[in-house]
Amino acid sequence: MSLEKALLDTLKYSHTFKFPLTADEIYKYLIGEEIFSYKKIKNALETLVIRGTIKRTEGYYFLATGEEIWVENREKYRKMYEKVINTIVADLAFLKKIPFVKFVGITGSVAAKNLYDNHDVDLFLITSKYSLWLVRAIVVILLKRRGLYKKPYCPNIYTSLDNLIWDSKNVYIANEIVRVVPLINKDYAFEKFLKKNSWILTFLPNFKHYLPKFNLKRDRSVLSWVILPFEVFVFLFQFIYMKRKITSEKIGFKRVMFLKNDYSKAILGEFKLNSSKYID
Repeated sequence: MSLEKALLDTLKYSHTFKFPLTADEIYKYLIGEEIFSYKKIKNALETLVIRGTIKRTEGYYFLATGEEIWVENREKYRKMYEKVINTIVADLAFLKKIPFVKFVGITGSVAAKNLYDNHDVDLFLITSKYSLWLVRAIVVILLKRRGLYKKPYCPNIYTSLDNLIWDSKNVYIANEIVRVVPLINKDYAFEKFLKKNSWILTFLPNFKHYLPKFNLKRDRSVLSWVILPFEVFVFLFQFIYMKRKITSEKIGFKRVMFLKNDYSKAILGEFKLNSSKYID
C-alpha cells in the first residue's frame, strides 16, 4: 500500500466522524500496511494539499469534501477536553480503592476527543482474575450512590486479566483500542491489554511505536482462587436478574459488553462507502 493511499484511508475514516486530524494524529493512527516516518507523512500531506485532494485548516487535515465547520468544532472540543477529563478523574477517583480493579479507561467519543453537549462517558474496566462480576456489583452500587450511574458514567465493558484478547478484529475495533484514555492503571494492566491485542498493528502499523517495549509479568495472585466461589455466586445472581432483559449485550463469565447500540457495522459501512465514492 502506498503512503498516499494510507493517508487517504486514514482521512476517509475520520471523515466518517466529521473529525479532522492533526499531522501527529495521522502519524499515530495511520491506517495501512507498513510503517512510515513522520517526515514522509508530513511531506505527503503537503503534496495532497497542493493537489487539492485534501484541505489543511489551522493545522487540521481533512478530505476536500469535508466542511470547515468541522475544524471549528475540533477547536471547541479541544478547549473543553482538559476540563472534562479533570472532572472525570475527580469523579472516579474512588474506583482506585477497589482492590480488584486493575484498569479503568474512557472509550468512545470522549476518548476520541469528539465531544458534544450532554455527552455520556463510556468506561472500560479490567479486573483481576475471577473478580469481574464482584467488581461490577461494587462499581454499579457506588456509582448509583453518588448519582453518577449512566448519567454520565456508563461502565459498558468489563474484562478479566486472563481474557484480554479481543474477539472482533477490524479497523473500527483497532481504532477504539488505540484511543482508550487510561484513568486508573495498576500493575501494567493496560500495557498487558495492548500487548495481547498487538493485532491492531495489522490495521494501524505506526502504533508499534506506542506499544510497551518491556516484558510484562503474568498475574499469579492466589487470592483469585480464594474468591472464585463467591464470584460464581455473584455472577449467577446478576445473570439471572438481567437474563430477561438481555438483547444485544454480550454476557460471559470473563467479559461483559453492555453495548445496546453497536455502531461498528454502520461505521465500517460508511468508511467503505467513503473509500469507494472518493476518487483518489
